[in-house]
Amino acid sequence: MKLDVQLVNSSNGVFYAGQVVEAVVQVHAQHEEEIRGIKIKYKGKAKVQWKEGSGEEEREYDAKEKYFEHEQWIISGGHVLQPGTTNYPVNFILPPNLPSSFESYYGYIRYNVKAKVDREGKDYKVQYPFTVLSHVDLNQDPNAAMPAQLQDSKMICCLCCATGPVTAVFRIDRRGYVPGEAITINAEIVNNSDRSILSSRVKLIMNIRYFADGNTRFEKRDVAKVQHGPIEPQGSDIWSGDKLIIPPIPPSPLANCNIIHMEYIVELKADVDNTPFDLEVPLNVVIGTVPLQTYLPPPVPMPELPVDPSGIMLNETGGQPITVQPGAIPNVPPPSYGESVFGKVDITSERLGDERQMMQYAPQYAYYNYGN
Repeated sequence: MKLDVQLVNSSNGVFYAGQVVEAVVQVHAQHEEEIRGIKIKYKGKAKVQWKEGSGEEEREYDAKEKYFEHEQWIISGGHVLQPGTTNYPVNFILPPNLPSSFESYYGYIRYNVKAKVDREGKDYKVQYPFTVLSHVDLNQDPNAAMPAQLQDSKMICCLCCATGPVTAVFRIDRRGYVPGEAITINAEIVNNSDRSILSSRVKLIMNIRYFADGNTRFEKRDVAKVQHGPIEPQGSDIWSGDKLIIPPIPPSPLANCNIIHMEYIVELKADVDNTPFDLEVPLNVVIGTVPLQTYLPPPVPMPELPVDPSGIMLNETGGQPITVQPGAIPNVPPPSYGESVFGKVDITSERLGDERQMMQYAPQYAYYNYGN
């Protein structure tokens, strides 16, 4: 016997909170076989876990949240499977206001569907993870289109004698972006110290806080980076429209999750030679799933495609359906969905029984390919 689950209305395994998940449970039987039933379960949860200290002083912190758990029997009370493949269509409406799928070293927000054939002896089980995205429309955030600027300086000290300061002015044209867009960087760094600046760089950084048992763990993850070369003493450098492309990453913040908080900053840093006194200038940014209309490219005519009652756009050739996200903007090509920039993670801990598929998994995030 072989058991499989296929997600029908999403070719990439991506759904938005509140959307219907349509699936087909396929049972492949080689011969006639009696079973007690077939069950399917949908589940969404978050978990954080870390350790602090060492030896006898080591302590483990962990916390969990459950967002939903829905079970249904497709067949119950006994059934005889006939040889061949039998399809059982099922569906489930995701609750609204779910946090986006998220994977990191210390925690995750994870969604999956499990199917089981209940029979005498050994049950057959299979599990598939899928991605859920919360709806983050940047057009609903009055701060998303606002420019941001920050100026800072730092005195460079050596043997208790201060030299001149390193000063930087850092500007971005707005605070809200979607993956695939570029952050346009304008900055000026003035090195009035007697030390060289080895390099300057701008990073997009994900700041994460995990909460468990009254304690907090902080993690910083670099998302993307652009860099300039050295600046000599009494020299300067200007960033004039440099582009930092945003890869596939989850939208921010992780709304409706109480044990993982996440935000993004874009940070300008001047690395001063042979001293810990580097200059760092951070600006907060928001990553959404629907782009700002004022920054969209000219509209491209799109053919009208049929849409079924569940909001799923069907392609002309009868192939895989296209997931249409909430708040999609007319005449703008829908996003692609790309694997998280952080890559796949091991979800072996999610395995039960014969669930041996999809042990490596990466969430898929909306990504706009209309250029910069």
